[in-house]
Amino acid sequence: MTEFATDKLLDRLHRLLSQCRSELDGWHERNRRLLHRVAKVPLGVRYRSEFEEASAATLLVSLQLKAHVLTNIALGRLPVLADDDRQERLREFVTAHAVDIRDALFERHLLGLGVLQLYTEADDVRLRHVPLQHVYVDSRHGFRSPTYVIRKILGEDGDRWEYFDHEIHAIFTADDIESLHPNILGEVPFYLIPNVMAGGLYPIGDGELALPQQLLLDEVRRTVLNSARRNQPLMEYRVGDIEEAELDAVETGERLIIGTASGQSLRPIAMPFTASEWTALEQLARSDMDALLGISDILRSTLTSGEVTMGKMTATQALAEMALQSARLAADSLEVECALRRVTEHWHRLVYHEPPRYAFIPRPENPLQTALQAGSDIAGSMPVR
Repeated sequence: MTEFATDKLLDRLHRLLSQCRSELDGWHERNRRLLHRVAKVPLGVRYRSEFEEASAATLLVSLQLKAHVLTNIALGRLPVLADDDRQERLREFVTAHAVDIRDALFERHLLGLGVLQLYTEADDVRLRHVPLQHVYVDSRHGFRSPTYVIRKILGEDGDRWEYFDHEIHAIFTADDIESLHPNILGEVPFYLIPNVMAGGLYPIGDGELALPQQLLLDEVRRTVLNSARRNQPLMEYRVGDIEEAELDAVETGERLIIGTASGQSLRPIAMPFTASEWTALEQLARSDMDALLGISDILRSTLTSGEVTMGKMTATQALAEMALQSARLAADSLEVECALRRVTEHWHRLVYHEPPRYAFIPRPENPLQTALQAGSDIAGSMPVR
């Protein structure tokens, strides 16, 4: 490439980068603040040095748990290749990068978008999680299949940028293009996994949806704890029965003594502590968070027959609920499975230099119809009492 063509390409890359940064820098800053709020780490630092008794990181732990469970589910639902040896090699490859997949899913659930990248290093194909704050795309074309992706590369000598589109792969700095190669895949090897997409809005994460419930939980815990601390036991005595010197010896910092004209010589007074309303509010916040995150549906992927045998629900109701849980699980894992299918296609082309061939798998029936039909059959076979 001539010097003129190189300068022209560099100008184009910087123009695209500037355009993306003007669109996404505000979103990245919002994500940074959201991360710190969910993790309960003050802005500007990377760890907490003070801890509050009433603060519980329920949302943070739930998001990590959800990412871990969905990673295991995704590993069990990999595309099935026609060749058994290649299938086993694919499974080993994806399993070796399970931590990167989990980290990408954690960012997906927390911030709304997780990013994976397939790359080669010393002729070895690898998969890595790319922090969302280092990714720039043209948001006008959506967040699933961008026309190009720019990745920020941190370095001791300054930041560099990696650019991928359907034709080229380039590494560039502020004033130079360090490397330029054709994109042999013909597709961008970045895999964007959005969480909730609502029309043309930016992806919405579970962290954003459930943060109000986390704040409410903290407020409830803080209020109950403060009320419990203020609810010190009182001691009542009849004025004139106890000398002042004796009162000073009895009174402590944890016990308050009051004198009344009609009291007994010395007796404790129990002060009412009404926490039932706050407890109900805490349960409501937990229930709302669970409904938003779907943690119970994910962890309870199958039902025991206990509720059926105890008469709490019919077989039809139990199987229908199982199907609905599977539907929630499928909705959460659909984007992940689509991304891993693209990873499989690109990995196969880089390793074997040809498109993959998939094994034929019979298409399952609608799970809800299957559950309802099976429940009807079971219910029909049960004796009438």
